Amino acid sequence: MKIIKSNSFVVGFLGGFVGALVLLGMFFGANIVFGWTNPVGSPPAGDSGSVSVDSSGNVLISGGGLNVGAPSAPASTLDVTGNMSVGSSYAGTAAPVDGVLVEGDVRLGSGVSVGSGYIGTAAPTGGMIVEGSVGVGTNNPATPLDVVGVGTFGGLSVGSAGVVVGTGYAGVSAPSNGAIFEGVVGIANNNPNSGSLMQIGTPLSTNNFLQLPTYSSLSGAPNEAGACASQADAGKMKVNVNSGLNVAGIYVCVLTSGSNYGWKKATLN
Repeated sequence: MKIIKSNSFVVGFLGGFVGALVLLGMFFGANIVFGWTNPVGSPPAGDSGSVSVDSSGNVLISGGGLNVGAPSAPASTLDVTGNMSVGSSYAGTAAPVDGVLVEGDVRLGSGVSVGSGYIGTAAPTGGMIVEGSVGVGTNNPATPLDVVGVGTFGGLSVGSAGVVVGTGYAGVSAPSNGAIFEGVVGIANNNPNSGSLMQIGTPLSTNNFLQLPTYSSLSGAPNEAGACASQADAGKMKVNVNSGLNVAGIYVCVLTSGSNYGWKKATLN
């Protein structure tokens, strides 16, 4: 950016941004007009304001804006056309096209909208909306949210797409409104037995119940048509709570004969 000064003597040059700002001279006075120009061109009609240098060598711009990367007046206090790298570790490292590389922390007061489709769309206060996919622990997310590693959630709400857990299931779709797990599932147990598919509660602890779906029928077995008709139904369980004719008990869908499946009352000895 070329500095043009009237009614005072100025020798100054402001070049670059964030780690590339170099002050080659000292200038005095206040009112200036500044803008990006080609070497022989005149600056466009731009912002008018004041530039000063404090005792620590900081450049202070008031009453105008700064445009980096484009020969036009800035629409905001700071306009950057192109990419930007912040931090000594990223010196000489190109940021993504029109993107930013930041070595340190980034703190935002309101919310963040990410993606060209969300330009002009306000993010929720203190939140974020992302147009594309988000990868945590991966630079190639296969789903809208792809987490490689351990995730801790205080609460999780999942839509109809379902949940897939496990690297072996990467790219596999979960059943609608359901979940598939590659490993062991622990419920009220943070160290489930590796030889089990699921462990509820811990041994000898109280109030660890698994409540099965119930029905009431004097005919014994569940009466839902087609509920126990093939190998895919094997292992289903329901509890008959009707005590009449001694039909109360747990009924399990099992292979009865040949390729036929049916309900059998479980007997506990």
